[in-house]
Amino acid sequence: MVLLAVAALAGAPKEVMPLLVLIGAGGPMVATLELSLAVRALRRASHAGPRVRMISRIDARAIDELRKQLALLPETPHPLGL
Repeated sequence: MVLLAVAALAGAPKEVMPLLVLIGAGGPMVATLELSLAVRALRRASHAGPRVRMISRIDARAIDELRKQLALLPETPHPLGL
């Protein structure tokens, strides 16, 4: 809604205002939908047995591959010397 207010006060073209209303109202609605899906997935995982929570072989292979690629990267000093 802040985007809509700023656009209205800044004098945005009238053709753009419907799009801004759609984004201003639709954005939070989409975020709420995604949040509810994420909460539902977390609740299912917490109630699931240990077999469901185990990392699959594909995930384990992907993690191993990522670690190998990270090991090939050169070490760089921290910019603040930490």
